[in-house]
Parts: sequence; C-alpha cells; structure tokens
Amino acid sequence: MWTPLALAAPEAKSTPRAIASTPAAIPTVLFPLRSLGVPANEATALETTLRNEAASLPELTIIQPGDVAAIVERAHESDCLARPACAADAASKAGAKQFVSGTVSALGEDVLVDLKLVDARTGKEVRRITHPVAGRQELVIQVLHAAAVELLAPARFVGRLEVRLVQTSAGNGPPVPVAQSDARGAHLFVDGKLVADLPLAHSVDGIEPGRRAVRVTKEGFHDASLFVEVRFDQTTKADVDLPHGELAGVAYLRATESAAPVPVVTAPVAATLVQPERGPWLRIAGWSALGAGVIAVGIATAMQLEVNADASTLNLYLAGTPNPNTAQQMLTNKENEVRNTRIVFGISGALALAGAAMLISDVVLSRKQSAELNAAPVVVPGGGAVALSGEF
Repeated sequence: MWTPLALAAPEAKSTPRAIASTPAAIPTVLFPLRSLGVPANEATALETTLRNEAASLPELTIIQPGDVAAIVERAHESDCLARPACAADAASKAGAKQFVSGTVSALGEDVLVDLKLVDARTGKEVRRITHPVAGRQELVIQVLHAAAVELLAPARFVGRLEVRLVQTSAGNGPPVPVAQSDARGAHLFVDGKLVADLPLAHSVDGIEPGRRAVRVTKEGFHDASLFVEVRFDQTTKADVDLPHGELAGVAYLRATESAAPVPVVTAPVAATLVQPERGPWLRIAGWSALGAGVIAVGIATAMQLEVNADASTLNLYLAGTPNPNTAQQMLTNKENEVRNTRIVFGISGALALAGAAMLISDVVLSRKQSAELNAAPVVVPGGGAVALSGEF
C-alpha cells in the first residue's frame, strides 16, 4: 500500500547534514519510527515522508539521523532510542535542541502514527499527536504535512472560515445568498467569541482546526447555533439559513482552489430574509397575566372594603372590652388582614404590568421586516447583463 510513497520520497543520506533554514530555526532530530505490526517498507515510507514535510518547515533545522546513529553506536546501547534519557542525550550531543520519536501501528486496514516532541535538554515531552493514515498517496502526504505542522509549528496549525447567510427554498433548489443589506447587523461567534460581523469582507483566519461551535445572531431572529468542522490549511465555506437556524451547505477549499462556478441565471431569483413565524404564546401569556391581575384587583378591593367596614365596629367593641389581652389579639388580627390586602394589591399590580408588557412586546415583534433582491438576465448588444431590483 505504501510502496509508491516510499519510491516517491527521496531517501535520507547517512552523512550528517542540515537542511537550509532560517536563522531562528531550531535544530531538530527525527528519530526512526518504531513499527508495531506494520511492514518495514511501509513504516520507512511514512517516516521518510514525515521527514520531508518537517524539513519544509522554516522553523526547523532538520539534523539527519546519520549523525545521531553514529553517536548511539559509539555509546554501545542498542536500545538507546527506546529510553527517553538516552535518546535525549544522543540528540543533544548531535546538536539538537529537540527531537521527535514515535510509533507506526496497524489499526485494522489503517495505520496509526503516534508522534511526540521532546526537549533534548530536559528529556520532557513538549507535545504529542496521533493521526490515522490511509488512502491515496496525496492524501497521506496531506495528513503527514498537517501532523508535522501541528507537532512542530503549532502557531501555523490553523484554518479559515467563511460564513454567508442564505435562504433555502421549499424544493430541492440550491440555497440563494441573501442581499448584503439583509445580512448587515448579523454577528458571527466561534466557540463563544465574537469574531466578525456579517457580511464578511474576507475569511476569518486563525481558526483552530476541529469541530467548532458556530453561532450567528441577528436582532429579530432566533440564533443559529451549529457545529462546523474547520480543517487545517483550508477555507471552510459555510452557508447558514438563519430563519431556520440550520447549516444549508459547507465546502472546503485550499489556498490554490476556487469555489465552484456560479450557475448561469436562467430565471428571476429572489432572496428574502424573513423573520420566522411566531407562535401565539406571548399574546396568550400576556392576556392571561392581565386577566389574573384584574381578578386580583377585584379580590383586593373586596378585602379592603371589608376591612374598612369592620374598623368602626372594632373600635366600639374594644372600647367596652375590659380584657386587654383580648383587645390586643383582635388588633393583631386586623393588622394581618390589612397587610394581606396590601400584598394582594401588589400582586395584582405586578400581574397587570407583566401582562401589558407581554402584549406590547407581541405587537412590536409581530411587525416583520424583510428585504428582497431580484436578479434576472438581460440580453444586451454584444453580450449580456444581470438586472437587479428589490425592496428594502
């Protein structure tokens, strides 16, 4: 499976030499990968490809293994590279500040490459990654290039993200981009952080590869929260249908690629961003709260009238009551009734205000605003054009 890859990759020479590098490059040794259930020729092919990809990084000066092999041979320790302390000492004596070691393991029909970066001075592990490798030769090279960057130059292990708002139709037609004026005011969040406002003038760079939580917000619409995979050294183009809160499409492009050509418009196309239909729940809740408030006002009023009617009677009764304890108890009971009446008045007022606020909010939110853009082909002498019209 890996034989063509081995033939395509140049074989490393045994004589010590360093790959040309920038002045700030870090001397690095890549030790031979240990094979665990993988044929030796396949493991060698992967190791050679990984070495070539690492040598292309300007952050490094790759010291060829022949120099380290001579040091290990002079130490008369055949298992030196399997022991971190001995491997670190050998790499340090070869002039390296860090080294890479790892294994190539069989995982069903695939191969698993496990790599770790170790500080040659302290022998401590700096970083570790694991990647499955399978598929055609060009895919294997892409995976190993990504592994080399992630392990040895993590600051450059990033991807790009482009998000545009689209409107999907009820049929199976492709999503149609909304008018730019309709997209204005929308905000793009990645992993909870605001990264840009829509529409985007260019892609958002520096996004960590992996499954990212993307959220698009716009006043008057429900938030669209979804997961989008961002890939290393690629631009992830995501189409978001905001009214439906879903991902309408996604594509991955490398720097040398371009998006698929836009189909020729053969009929008028309209893209309208319309607020989603709202249920009657806010209106129902508002009327319910308002009704409960009115009922509570009636109850409180009745309680207040009863308290006022009993007040004069209570005063006459207390004037002729010889027992002070009985008089005090009757006064306490009447004070409790007054307090309860005030509480009911307060609750009724709060319910009435809440109901009125919900009804007002329902009226405001029910005023939908939309923007429409129409595009239609126009034949002109010597060629064609597209006529644009709309209501904003």
